[in-house]
Amino acid sequence: GDAVAALAGATGDEVPDVRYAAVFALGQVDPAVSGVIAALTAALDDAIPEVADAAAMGLASSSIGMKGVIPALVEAVSGKDEEDQADAWCELLGNAKDQKKAAKEIRKGLEKAKKEVPDCVMDTLYENVGK
Repeated sequence: GDAVAALAGATGDEVPDVRYAAVFALGQVDPAVSGVIAALTAALDDAIPEVADAAAMGLASSSIGMKGVIPALVEAVSGKDEEDQADAWCELLGNAKDQKKAAKEIRKGLEKAKKEVPDCVMDTLYENVGK
């Protein structure tokens, strides 16, 4: 509750190390707690790559799994331009434990939401085809 709200607030701090620490900590919190997924998806956009990476890792390893993260991420990135949306999905995919499975879930979620599926997802799905 209060701790998550404080951490979520700190993800917008002007000091990069504070943002990183807050995002890293949120990545350890049960994603079912209100505000966790929203704060992590917002942090995918951070100008500091380490902060964005920490957010992607927190989302990709969350206990609700890729399926649970995708709808929140679709909503979180829908206002961004196509390149930023693709970057967010590729970042999440790059941090997934099982990238093939994650790519399937991401594609399914994006198609359901009638959104374009980024090349990184399609490449992951089809990189071993015909080998």
